[in-house]
Amino acid sequence: MRMRIALRIGNRAAVLAESNAELQIGFRKVHDQQAFLNACLNHAPQAEVSKAAAKFEADPVAERDAEVLFQNAESLGFCGQADAALRELRKAIQGGYCSYPSMDKDPLFDTIQQRSEFAELRQAAIQCQQNFLAHRRQVDTSMARP
Repeated sequence: MRMRIALRIGNRAAVLAESNAELQIGFRKVHDQQAFLNACLNHAPQAEVSKAAAKFEADPVAERDAEVLFQNAESLGFCGQADAALRELRKAIQGGYCSYPSMDKDPLFDTIQQRSEFAELRQAAIQCQQNFLAHRRQVDTSMARP
């Protein structure tokens, strides 16, 4: 969580420090994330950043957890990998992570919020949330005692 907070406030040194700490303690599949953030934050050549981003985006664990996909989209957005961030955000929403309205307020999406794809994803997230709330109301009604 400290790394996520550091990302949000734009503290690049803390992001690297926390990412390295996660790697040292053997945190789940952090090597690709650490390599990506390291390339991004150390201003590696764009080809190297893109290669690290592609490897990070291919995380098979994230594919099973929509919240992780959303967090990956944040990291990719933070590092200016707009297309990859939009792909991860799309997968998160399709996976049921209804990220509205948080996606509107997330500073890590500043690089993608003006893109037409973001507007489309925002609508999908709103629909996702509405579907969830309707389902919850239906379940609540069916469980109500007479």
